[in-house]
Amino acid sequence: MDQKSSAALTPTATRFLAYAYFGGTFFYGLYSWITFTGPYRWLAELELSQFGAYDVKITFLVLIFVLYILATILAMVMAWLVTRLFGRPLMRLADLRPQPRKTLDLRVQSRLYIGLGVVGLVIGSASGLIGYYKYERAMTFVPFDISNGGTPPSPYVELTAIAIPGMQIHSEETFLGTTTINSYIPLVPKGWKKGEPITYFLRPHGNYYAGPNGGSDLSENGKPFHIKQTGLLFRDDLPGLVTLGFEKNGIKLGSPPIVLDTNERADVTPYFGFAFGGVVLAMMTPAILLGLRLRNRRIRRGVLG
Repeated sequence: MDQKSSAALTPTATRFLAYAYFGGTFFYGLYSWITFTGPYRWLAELELSQFGAYDVKITFLVLIFVLYILATILAMVMAWLVTRLFGRPLMRLADLRPQPRKTLDLRVQSRLYIGLGVVGLVIGSASGLIGYYKYERAMTFVPFDISNGGTPPSPYVELTAIAIPGMQIHSEETFLGTTTINSYIPLVPKGWKKGEPITYFLRPHGNYYAGPNGGSDLSENGKPFHIKQTGLLFRDDLPGLVTLGFEKNGIKLGSPPIVLDTNERADVTPYFGFAFGGVVLAMMTPAILLGLRLRNRRIRRGVLG
């Protein structure tokens, strides 16, 4: 065996590293989808700018495909650099090619999948517990009037401002054939004049505001009104198409724009998403192990050659 061949990882290590590499890519895509950040948000905003809406499921699948391609290119570049710098490869791509059917080492394979299942269960359980704690904890909303200026004292606020429904911009998202329309309504301080930047925006979950001083219409035909609304603040949370819409209407945006989500538990959703993914991964482990045993048994009987 020559020096370059001996420098490569074993076939088992090569495959494990490849699984970990592409598994990490998948979970990063899942994180980007759940939190609506990074490449998932870029793709969604590209669809919004071109079609006025985006499909949640298709966007996620396209994202995973693109990430896998980019990950493959990156892996090839890194392998080339390692070979050029050290004169020997880190791994042999031949070890990733389909091999003749043979029985598997159930001990090694079982440890691998059991380990993945345990990791999924730990991550899912931890995420679920954190999400449950956040969901059940007592909420304290700190009064904050944007007319007084300054930095919000907490993400959980009872925000006082003037809402201008007539200047709102919409965005659409489609999931399993159902389209959801999100509205972003400018919130301005007292004495605000046209041309001054707007930093705060309201994302309501309904078409009507019921406040301490009466109700108001949140549609585009609604008139400006004083609002005193509890919710959760998200920094830099305006979708790209919405930002573009405000700019086209001559509205200057503050830096960074801050969105008040009237869903007071909006920060819990990512934790439950990870909990679901981790539990699904853990539940798949027994089925995978059973499949490996059945495969070995069929190979020994000559069913698969």
